[in-house]
Amino acid sequence: MSSQLLGQRETVCTRRNWSKFDKLWDQLEPAHMSGDETDGEEKRHPPRWSITRAGWMSKKMRKCFRKFDGHYKADWENPKRYGKKRRTGRNPPRHRVEPKHPKVEDGPAPTGLWRNCYSRRWLASLKPWDIERLQIVDADFDFSLPEDPPKHADDEDSDDESSSFDAELLDNDDDDDGAFMDDAAA
Repeated sequence: MSSQLLGQRETVCTRRNWSKFDKLWDQLEPAHMSGDETDGEEKRHPPRWSITRAGWMSKKMRKCFRKFDGHYKADWENPKRYGKKRRTGRNPPRHRVEPKHPKVEDGPAPTGLWRNCYSRRWLASLKPWDIERLQIVDADFDFSLPEDPPKHADDEDSDDESSSFDAELLDNDDDDDGAFMDDAAA
């Protein structure tokens, strides 16, 4: 799923000519994406997938990626948004939900990203030589988007304590992104 997720996010940017993200995609690989898993024994249609967070990834980056996911889903539902006449024959995008207490996966972290791409808490857990190996760019990446994805019906119909894009849950994350290198320099 990770390679599919990375590809979907790149596709969203390509369709909208958001070329500022090209430098980001050049640094990322499928293994760097967050994971997901089915929600236990209970069968739902469509299936729901709980997001497993990538421990290295900052809140700002996660929020931006969730917006890409929303755009991709909206594009799939309405292909006229990007000039197609009908949907592809593929399955719909997964219904990914952010649990109140998500699992955090300590997977591989990409090197050469901007300081606000990495979780401050995660960076604080590393040894100085591990931080040096990351080759962190001492600047912030601009995660702003010209448009937010449209709301989806199934986002409001969530019958549990999660939603497919819940900005409040992401905002409650106590990770102060991007300040680590500023603090270390002081």
